[in-house]
Amino acid sequence: KNFIREIISTLPRLMSVIVVTALGVFMYVGMAGIGYNLSLVADGYYKTQNVADFWIYGNNLTKIEEKKIRQIEGVSAVQSSVVLEAQPVRNKDVNLTLNAVFGEFIINKPYLVSGRLPKTPREFALFDDFAKKHNLSIGDTYEFKIKDMDYKISMVICGFIRSPEYIYNINGIDLMPDSYKIGFAYMKAES
Repeated sequence: KNFIREIISTLPRLMSVIVVTALGVFMYVGMAGIGYNLSLVADGYYKTQNVADFWIYGNNLTKIEEKKIRQIEGVSAVQSSVVLEAQPVRNKDVNLTLNAVFGEFIINKPYLVSGRLPKTPREFALFDDFAKKHNLSIGDTYEFKIKDMDYKISMVICGFIRSPEYIYNINGIDLMPDSYKIGFAYMKAES
């Protein structure tokens, strides 16, 4: 009798312990599942976009050096590109990173959101969030200036993309991405 009375009198506390424990278990299982699934999605994205295992940076690298890299054991592909910083002609507060790729897009392939990847030297694919913030559409002509040069380029937007190289696209000052001020684009190196 006393035992049953004790259980009945502590029932609210017992139920609250059971509920809190169940919530903890549900949270743990949910977070573990989310982490696992995010890992699967990221791995699939990186594999589909053929993300590079290594990046080699340098100034004025030649085809001879590229050939030497290709000959290293374990290297299955090499893709050269030139990365330039540019600014739109009409807005000096905006920075656009231009990735001029030699040959086909085989490594670090941009993820195509809409449109297509560049085929000719006068077109480029632009970061989709950047394009939205600047009210740009596929087929629009975009004029920009290469930083530290007096050279203006006018190109046609052929597609909107995302890139495995720019997962978290920020400059060295801001903590949060600002797609109005910072963008990137891919084009053929012949451009």
